[in-house]
Amino acid sequence: MSISELKKFAGLASLREFSQGSFIFYQGEPAEAMFYVKKGKVKIAKDSYDGREQILHIMKSGNIFGEVVLFDDGPYPATAEVMEDTIVGVITKERFDEYLVGNPHVALKMMRLLGKRLRKAQARVADLALKDTYFRTVSMLFNLVKEEDCAFCENNTEVLISATHQELASMVGTSRESITRVLSSLKNEGIVKTDKGYISVIAPEKLKEKVIE
Repeated sequence: MSISELKKFAGLASLREFSQGSFIFYQGEPAEAMFYVKKGKVKIAKDSYDGREQILHIMKSGNIFGEVVLFDDGPYPATAEVMEDTIVGVITKERFDEYLVGNPHVALKMMRLLGKRLRKAQARVADLALKDTYFRTVSMLFNLVKEEDCAFCENNTEVLISATHQELASMVGTSRESITRVLSSLKNEGIVKTDKGYISVIAPEKLKEKVIE
């Protein structure tokens, strides 16, 4: 979504502040609004069959979520939890439907956004079924680096990943201990470094090579 379109969204939205650890909506609640992150960070997660959290997305400034309201009258398919003090714009379904009448191209962009997220979700399902923890972790780190919008760091610039060890484990679908072992291996290979629980990719091109091997 472009900056100009986000500004238009801001005109439709009411701003709300959420403190770290609070919830914007829960999985299964009626979907009555969509949201964009003005400031802060929000994780979108589902509970797995064994009760473990599976993080689907981490939303940062400029990201849109809750777009399911565009397509049906069902509930939210996941839970949105605030990871740090956050300001979000809240756009009700009724308000957005009215906006789309005069701006049908936005609906097309939203469908493309949803399609992109669906493709990523399908790739993750395939990884969970077919790949080991090492490859799943490498693949997830690769995707997180690309999301940092650094033109894939063509000059091999260090990239700070916006996830802790535990959050990365929840994205990959494994334990924190397994993630720590994989990161230790990548650290020995000169691909990542860790500091106080946070992760930096220091050799993005090496990481990319591992994904396309």
